[in-house]
Parts: sequence; structure tokens; C-alpha cells
Amino acid sequence: MSISISFLERVSLGCFQREAENMAEDSGVDAWNSLKPKVRRPICVMRRVGCSQSSLHLQTLLLGISEQIFGELQPSRCQEIEFASTCEYAEVVKVFAQALALPTENRPVCIIIDDIHNLFPHTQVSLFQWLPFHLLSAHVKLLLSTNLHSHGTNFGSLFGPETVVTLRGFCQFSSVHRMYLASQLCPESDKWHDFVEQSLELNSTPLYLHTLRIALNSGRFSTFNAVASTQELSVKLMRLVQEALAKDYVKSAFVRLLHYLALSRMGLSVKEMCALAELDSEIKATLSSSLDGGRLPLGKLLQVLTQKDQLRGFGHFLTVARVDGKVIWRFTADCYRTALLQSVGLGTAADSEYSQNEEENFLNSAQTTLKAQQYHALMLEFWSGKLKSSVRNDTLFWPCLKHSLHAGNYPVSTAQGYNINRRKLTELPFQHVKMGSSSIRSLLANIICSVDFLYAKLELTKSPNELLASIYFCRLIPELRSHPEMDMMLLLLRQLSERLQADPISLPAELAGRLGHLAGSDDNSLLGTQLLLSIDRLILKSSVKYLPNSIPA
Repeated sequence: MSISISFLERVSLGCFQREAENMAEDSGVDAWNSLKPKVRRPICVMRRVGCSQSSLHLQTLLLGISEQIFGELQPSRCQEIEFASTCEYAEVVKVFAQALALPTENRPVCIIIDDIHNLFPHTQVSLFQWLPFHLLSAHVKLLLSTNLHSHGTNFGSLFGPETVVTLRGFCQFSSVHRMYLASQLCPESDKWHDFVEQSLELNSTPLYLHTLRIALNSGRFSTFNAVASTQELSVKLMRLVQEALAKDYVKSAFVRLLHYLALSRMGLSVKEMCALAELDSEIKATLSSSLDGGRLPLGKLLQVLTQKDQLRGFGHFLTVARVDGKVIWRFTADCYRTALLQSVGLGTAADSEYSQNEEENFLNSAQTTLKAQQYHALMLEFWSGKLKSSVRNDTLFWPCLKHSLHAGNYPVSTAQGYNINRRKLTELPFQHVKMGSSSIRSLLANIICSVDFLYAKLELTKSPNELLASIYFCRLIPELRSHPEMDMMLLLLRQLSERLQADPISLPAELAGRLGHLAGSDDNSLLGTQLLLSIDRLILKSSVKYLPNSIPA
């Protein structure tokens, strides 16, 4: 996420709050109680798409926004709607429309959605355009930000130009040059004044301005004189970084490690990157022949991740975030992630909207996908726990003591719960889907028909809707869109959504009771064999049926 986007959002949020306060001062007083003026209390709902599992999919995003609005304006209806168990898209849209009708003059609502282009799958971005925003009234303000110029144009034409954060109309070029470019000591900004002005006219997203400043500060801006888009600019910057790192034998090996980071779903922690470096044969061979004697030089890895001066590292394009309970490294914008992949021939036509030659993209996509699958295959084995490394990923959850009560120096009682392998829950389905048709059998066995995965996801989120979203995500593989066993599992989980919301621990028993008749079935071999066996193993392994009804989070 770029600094400029966050800044513009803070400015917009401040304007909304000040406007609400000014209107409150002018609203007058009630005729029956002149001592109590009308108080205008604005509600601000902010979501950053792609920063967590709950903000990746359109349904969970809309439900989260709706729940916050209902919680502020009609808290009594929150239990009635049962947000966590609402799983049908039509129902989600209906609830969202009801939420948009709640704001009043004294309780206006501002909805800010940052990085809307990060919705996954990307088709949900266009689906977002069909939401009932015609219900927007004077009491509801919508503000969207995107790093894609075309999305900003489309949303602006649908919802009004004031709903999209862009540079256009925000300020004049002279102000941008003086306040942002010149103040950042960009030595090339005056020399390329005309080109920069023209580029900002064609690219109105704040991310482009941020990327342009990096290019101006690189000292090699003459190589960018034919660049017209954020993606092209980012690809050239990534190549310059790799050229600078190629001078160092060890640092150049870490560029390959960045490929894994770009091909992960949310990012990677330093510990996970070290584990992948142990498993990757090319990186391992490079480190073995270095002066460090095969030891992973963490200092040089951190330099690659953080250094910004003269593009000697990826510091301009990476950030740290707390995701899935871990501190991970991730790209600040999806545009930078796809730019790195394209710069090394791992990107496909689906990775970017900036590719214009569709025939060329079609011919190249198969080859680049095969290259990328080599990385996905290794990460799939890593997250499946099949490869031994410094990070264990062989279980999805394990018993632990959550807390203990003490009387003096002696423990009185303890409560047993589970630690959930959140990173595996996030990355394992993603890597299966990226492997495509070749991983269907493994995906069905390890995710759809694995009660360990289903229970861990449900126990972590306490939301059947998020569990269903994970399964729907797997249907991105074409062969699974009409798979009978997956359809049966989805139907069953939808029917059980209210029951599972009230008592997640009942999942194994509910599934076994409804699928027990399939034991030994040839037509539903995975549900009748794999799933039932995994339920037996779960009960024997963890005595899940004896745990209390509420497990501490």
C-alpha cells in the first residue's frame, strides 16, 4: 500500500468528519429542549482489501461493513441477521442494502475501501460494480482507492468522480512538483518536467506518483522516457534493482527468494523465507559455494529486503505487516508484485491489466505458468509438511493450554484449547489452486475432504461463511466447478451454517452423521473414505469430542 494513498484517505476522512461537525453546529436546537442541541455523530467504516483473510473476498468484505453499520445504528438486529453464518451471495447483498438504508442526518456514514483491485478472484472487482449503491443517499458517502487507472475511471463513471481517490482535480501539477517531487530531492524532476507533467495527466492514481518519485530518485531516469503506465515503470525499476544486486553473488540468490514471496498469497516471514532457501536447490547451491559455507547470511537478506539507496534493494516496494499472527514481508502494492514476476518471465496475462497484445499474452502464458508452477510446487510441498525444513507445517492445529487460574502459587484449573496453524490455512489452498488441474486429487483430500482443515478454519474464524469462502475459492480450478463431491460438501455446510455458528465443535459429529451412509462408496470415494477416516483420526488424536463448547481464541 503506497504512502500517498493512505495520506489521501486520512485527508478525506478528516474532511468528512469536519463537514459533519460543521453541519452539527448549524443544525439548530430542538424546540422542546433548547438545552440539548442535535449532535451529529458520523460513523467511519474503513477496510483495506487484501490485508487479511476477512478482506480478500467480496462477501466477507460486505458482511464486515454491514455488521459494523448495524452494530452502530441497530445493534439489536446483529444477532437476528447472523452475519457469520450468512453464506449466499444474494443474502449478503440484501443485508448490505439494508445497512445502507440505516444512516440518518444525525448519524451519517462514510465507507472507505482501500485497494479495491485486490479483491480475489479479480472478477469480483467487476462484480462490485453491480452492488446497490444507487441507494447511496446524502447520509452515506463512499470513497474507493485503486492502483489501476482503468478501475478508477470505471468506478468514477458509475458512482461519481468524487467517490474515487485520484490525483485528477486534487491539485495542480505545479503543486505536485513543488510539494512532493522537488521536496523529495528528485534531481531529475526539473529536467523531465514536460514528460512528468504529461505522465501524471495519463496516470491519475496516487501509486503512479509514488512510483514516479522512486524512478526520479534512481539517477537513471533517462531509461524511463518512453514509460506511460505504473506497471511498465515498475517493471523497469525491478530490473534495475536486479542488475544492482547481480554484482553480489549471494544477494543475487536472494532475488530468487523474492520470487517465492511474490507467488505466495499474503507474503512470507523471514523464518519462512529461510526455510524455502534451504529447500530450493539453486539457492542452496549458491550459498554452499559462498564464503559463508552454506549458512544463510541474514544480514544480506535484510539488506535486500530493506535497502532503498540507488535501488540496491527492494525497500521501496516491500513492507512488513502482521498477518495470520506472524510478521510477514509483502509487497506494498500488487502492481509491484506482478512487476517483479514479469521482469523475470514468471508473470502471465492474468497478472496485469496493462498487457495490450492479447495474442502474444496467450502464447506466452502457458510457458510462464509452467515456470511459476515450479515455485508453486515447492511451496505446496512445504506448506503440506512433506519437506523437512526449519518450519514445521505438518499439522493444522495442536492442543495447548490457553490460560490457568492461580490461588497463591498453585494452579487451580486450566482450560485446553488449540493453536491454529494460520499460515497453513492461508497458503495451502492458494498453492493448490495455483497448481491447477495437477493438484485436484490432493486438494480434495487435504482440504475439501479433510476434517482437520475444515475444523481448523471454523475454529479460527468462528464463521461458517469464511469456511465456505475458502471452499468456493478452490473452485477457481475449472474441473472443480461441477465436481459432485465438492457440491455435496458445499450444500451440507450451507445447511449446517447456523448449527456450526452456534457450536463449531459439532462439525466432526455433524459430518459423520450425515455422511456415514457413504462409507465404502465408490461414487463418493473421498467423502465416504477420506473424510470419515480423517474424522476418526481427529477424535483419536485430540479427543475433540471431550473439549468444552467454547474454546478460547
